[in-house]
Amino acid sequence: MASCVSHQSGQTRNDIVSSPSPPQSRLEAVGMGMVKEGNQGNLQMPDTMLDVKIDDALADALDESCVPDELLEDMNIHEAKSMSSCADDGPVLPPLVRKTALEFMATLAYELRLPKSMWFLAAALLDLYCTRRTHANTISDLRATCSALVRMLMKSDCARLNPMPSKTLDAEEAGLLRTLDWKIVIPSIESWLSAYCTRLNVLSKRQLVPSIVWVWAKTISDANVLILHSPASPKLPPRKQANGLLGLALVSARLLPLKAIATKNLCPVLWEQVCL
Repeated sequence: MASCVSHQSGQTRNDIVSSPSPPQSRLEAVGMGMVKEGNQGNLQMPDTMLDVKIDDALADALDESCVPDELLEDMNIHEAKSMSSCADDGPVLPPLVRKTALEFMATLAYELRLPKSMWFLAAALLDLYCTRRTHANTISDLRATCSALVRMLMKSDCARLNPMPSKTLDAEEAGLLRTLDWKIVIPSIESWLSAYCTRLNVLSKRQLVPSIVWVWAKTISDANVLILHSPASPKLPPRKQANGLLGLALVSARLLPLKAIATKNLCPVLWEQVCL
């Protein structure tokens, strides 16, 4: 499984190493070594992650893992700023066109052996770029835009991407940078999930590693599908998308009770079927 990556610091963390199925009960969690039994046979973990309090020791551990509270605050500010200039009138690109563009960038990223996180970032940047060019003919230049975007992120020779003349990509890249205000590192669903899962691993004192591994793999898999069909918007930015995916996965892994995320607008039985 891909390790969690701090996009702000550039460091790779390898705390999470495997991907089992989620535990079916607290007893099974004990048997799998996800939590420990005390001397009296009682589990030495809170019932859920809701009541975990961050003391000085945990705060230091979060700092050492490059996921302090300040990181989330900084990501939230950057995301709000990037989304503030976006129109919220629905997707700019037709769904099928956008899906094709994302798949094209995924192919480029795969052939160039880029980490999966770069594709999530490219998708976030493409959506942001398109929402800021509402009056331009974005579709006609989309192939060049996607190629320039991937090249810009990896900083490599454009000849490795496709036979498109370098002047075309240079011009497209310059346009991308101007439209994006020269900010090419913005929070994506993957960067939020990476920070969340690493923080959970630290806050649980690494006693729930197998479960958090499964949560990470589940959320990233779901995020792949979500991104293809639901572009980020001011009403539903990457943070909110990541929060939803994380909540569903934590309930499925029995790390949160269903009532922690259930809403009054949906039948409890249906919530159980969806989450459990």
